[in-house]
Amino acid sequence: DGLCTSLRLGYDVSDAILDLTDNPDLVEILLKGLAIVLVLHPITAGLIFISLFCAFLSFSHMFAICALVWTVASAILATVSTAADIGVVAFAMRKIKDISEFDFEILWGNAPWMSLSAVVLLWVVVILQSATLCGCCWVSQRLWTR
Repeated sequence: DGLCTSLRLGYDVSDAILDLTDNPDLVEILLKGLAIVLVLHPITAGLIFISLFCAFLSFSHMFAICALVWTVASAILATVSTAADIGVVAFAMRKIKDISEFDFEILWGNAPWMSLSAVVLLWVVVILQSATLCGCCWVSQRLWTR
């Protein structure tokens, strides 16, 4: 039977699992850091929404520039979030091999791959928006001189 807790930020790890590690204080610090890193995902989603809103209004040059700025910020933050996701899974995969008392394994799963594909697509959007704004790569400057 599970135990429900109140809504809060962070994770609780039982003392039995903490005793398996050599340094329980380090695990607590890592869990707090992990909670902070996981907060980046909704922040990134909010920035992407702002850039999407500006992109819908990008018939104006000012909104197109705003959309590019917000998209670059979103792409940078999404890259950091994805690196953290991949780092957490890679670290857990490496450390689980050290603990031989349990019979389970950690696999990559869907989240790192979805996050990585989102980051790649965001950087493609940054490149396309930049090409549109500067008028290079066969994109006409007449787009903004209507």
